[in-house]
Amino acid sequence: MNQLIEIQLSDNMSPGGVRSKDIADIISSLEDMIASVVVRDHPELLKDNIIIGLSDISKGSLILAFIPHLIPLTIPAVKEIIYSISNNIYDHLPVNTLSSLKKIIKLTQRHNCEARIRAKDGETSLQAIITPQTEITDKYHLNGETILYGEIKRVGGDEPTIYFKPVHGKPISCKTTKDLAKKAGNYLYTQVGLSGIA
Repeated sequence: MNQLIEIQLSDNMSPGGVRSKDIADIISSLEDMIASVVVRDHPELLKDNIIIGLSDISKGSLILAFIPHLIPLTIPAVKEIIYSISNNIYDHLPVNTLSSLKKIIKLTQRHNCEARIRAKDGETSLQAIITPQTEITDKYHLNGETILYGEIKRVGGDEPTIYFKPVHGKPISCKTTKDLAKKAGNYLYTQVGLSGIA
């Protein structure tokens, strides 16, 4: 098979030396990681329809080989995950992918081993190594359109600034243009909704 996904635990791990539950966790975590990326990119698909089928367990070190169901969608998803692990950049991955990846990291910590994830696509093979030291920070950069409701408390300054007290939370200030500051001045001490990108 030219297109394959593998996860290999380092040499001190062998099929007879690992609990079945741990192997099941690896299999389900890998499938969930990949399926979450595919569904993010193709929301018309159901996660349950994305199958990463176990095709082989090799002797020696523990190597689990998988043949994915939707190859044109799953192989790019695995490559994205591998890139993220290799470059320690996780902020664009779905939350479920990160959750499953953390389970694999915990397994490497518990067994003091490495897990290598490989994607083979024809002659090309990409690999990422998860070690007990692999760390995913919980810093997520989310942005989108939002509306804050509250009261404009003050407008002005040498650099035009709007001081705003939201209904819930601490007061905030934001720089603005003179024209917008003049318009905002008409709404001093009035309940308003401010829209923007956060």
